[in-house]
Amino acid sequence: MDKNKLTIILIWFVDILWIGIFIPTMPDLTTYYGVSAHSISYAIVLFAFFSFLFWPILWQLSDKFWRKKILLLCIIGSFISSLMMSISALFWVFLLWRVINGISWGNMSIIQSMMNDISKTKEERMQNMWILGWLFGMWFIIGPIIWALLLPYWVKAPFWLMTGLSIVEIIMIMVFLTETNKHINEIKKIDINPFKTIIKYIKKKDVSIFLISFFILISSFAMYQGMFTVFLHKHFWVPGNYSGYIMAWIWLWIAINQAFLLKRFWMKYFTLRQLFLI
Repeated sequence: MDKNKLTIILIWFVDILWIGIFIPTMPDLTTYYGVSAHSISYAIVLFAFFSFLFWPILWQLSDKFWRKKILLLCIIGSFISSLMMSISALFWVFLLWRVINGISWGNMSIIQSMMNDISKTKEERMQNMWILGWLFGMWFIIGPIIWALLLPYWVKAPFWLMTGLSIVEIIMIMVFLTETNKHINEIKKIDINPFKTIIKYIKKKDVSIFLISFFILISSFAMYQGMFTVFLHKHFWVPGNYSGYIMAWIWLWIAINQAFLLKRFWMKYFTLRQLFLI
């Protein structure tokens, strides 16, 4: 594996930690800031909403300018927001930096574009995207375990860890990463409306049902996963670090299902239509 590809994978590996870092800390953060479970949910909503808004914008900026520069700006944003969330004593300040953190996390689209840039064939592109997808799933197993181990020491310990890892990412980008974009300035205008493309494809009858179904599925899963630890804490008095272990256990079975059972059982004994209905 060449140095550039390895660097991109490692940056992705660190970046997706943010997905698993926050959820196990939610019960402890409600106590730390003295807020309700309803209030703490806004920290997830704001992060996700601003990631959604800026994901396509950052991707276009990396196409029009240099991917390495835009990625570096995003990681610097992640570093500053992680640091400020680590030291913020007021909840509204914490939420403000959570917004900045969500904007910065839009760099995931840049990393995917970089992997696409370095792929020489269609098969290599599929393999590279599979690697990113596999790492995405693995960190839902590894990430919550790390936070479960850190939380008993201090509620802000995971945020301090991300601050340190952001510094590592900045160094990796500056020292090891080589620019991958060979088509600078092909995009003439930056489209800031993230809904335009969504509406365009929803109007296509052959794919609209799948897009709508996927949206409902992902939305329901996000609602369940996002408030999972708060629910366990509120109704069963399960500490945040214990719920981290439970999250890891659930995702371990998801990984086993996708890595081994999908091809050997589900695809073998069911049609695609039946699987869709299931």
